[in-house]
Amino acid sequence: MPGKLKANGGSVWYRVRTMLAFSIVVTGLVMGVRWLGIPQIEQLELTAFDQLIRSRPSEAPDSRLLIIKITDQDLSKYGGYPLEDSIVAQLIGRLEQYNPRVIGLDIHRNKPRGQGRQQLISIFKKNKNFFTVCSFSNSNDNSDYAPPQELTEEQKIKQLGFSDFFPDENTNLIRRQLLSYEPSFSPSPCKTPYSFSFQLVFWFLSFEGIKPLELNQNNEWQFGKVILKSLGNRSGGYQKLGESDQILINYRSGELAPIVTLEKVLEGKIDNSLVKERVVLIGYADSSSKDWFDTPYGEKPGVYIHAYMVSQIISAVMDQRPLLAVLPQWKGIQWGDGIFVLICSFTGGLLGLLLRKLLYLLFAIFIVAFILYQICLIILIQGYWLPFLPSLLSLLITGFGTEGVTKIFEPKTRMRCE
Repeated sequence: MPGKLKANGGSVWYRVRTMLAFSIVVTGLVMGVRWLGIPQIEQLELTAFDQLIRSRPSEAPDSRLLIIKITDQDLSKYGGYPLEDSIVAQLIGRLEQYNPRVIGLDIHRNKPRGQGRQQLISIFKKNKNFFTVCSFSNSNDNSDYAPPQELTEEQKIKQLGFSDFFPDENTNLIRRQLLSYEPSFSPSPCKTPYSFSFQLVFWFLSFEGIKPLELNQNNEWQFGKVILKSLGNRSGGYQKLGESDQILINYRSGELAPIVTLEKVLEGKIDNSLVKERVVLIGYADSSSKDWFDTPYGEKPGVYIHAYMVSQIISAVMDQRPLLAVLPQWKGIQWGDGIFVLICSFTGGLLGLLLRKLLYLLFAIFIVAFILYQICLIILIQGYWLPFLPSLLSLLITGFGTEGVTKIFEPKTRMRCE
């Protein structure tokens, strides 16, 4: 007697297996394209990172810092650009009365500027907590970016910090902070191995009884229990950084720190509490200095960026505010990012299997993409940069592609008799 005809019950399991395989393939392709370091793709991921940075809630200003900005109005009143040495010396003398912890002058003073040179140089000898800048990337013996010529060799190392920033390739946007470098590799007369911000941080924290180890076992700087973990050649969205002692800048959201003008300080119109025991940074914020750089929060004067760098390290050491890090990797293989992308890819594939109607699928993927963004934002606030853009791409590809792939490769239904 003829039996009933039954469809092979393995089709559901086949679709699940196909979805899993497709998710793995998509993850591999997305991570592989990322690994190539194509500039346009890398820039898209960094732009998404900037958007996450801007999406964080505002923080309170850092009360340990004070920024003295030199505006167009200040320059008009005090002799134009660049400021004379006598004005700078007068400013430092005024600040000293308020007992700051450390003073950082983000103004290159290689050559005398008008009157007051000897007065300014004597301040370096009298105040070990007074620092200024030089540049190793664009200075030479006759350059305005070299160290002040009158300083001793010891002062050129201990009271100078390099001011160099390293914008991302093809942009003027600053996302990374170089802490130190090896001066013997550079022909520049700027021989201090430490960045300007690093010098200010070290001096401030030394008063708190917190001093850095020379280097930990991984060749990284460490203040107390806080490790300034250097970025690898491949870190987050970056795929061709090279090896150097640099970290991501965890920009403070909202107002950075109290800010006053040069005029207010020279005319004694600021309160003592704004300066006392603080890190005071001085720099141009005028339209003629050309010392402006792009950040995730828009264009900022160089002195502001130095202040962000100082604030992030001090806040990490004293307030446990997180520094930015990336997910684990091994010898340049970003397996932590890969696992996160695979989870998102699998989620998209699952939605593609369960939701056959396009409208339902579109709505579901939109909701999941929104949740993904919120997860990346929350984790970023905690200090980790998750691969939002690669994860979103994997989610979209598997979400909209799984149904088509299963139909293409699904074998014909086999029938059997019972």
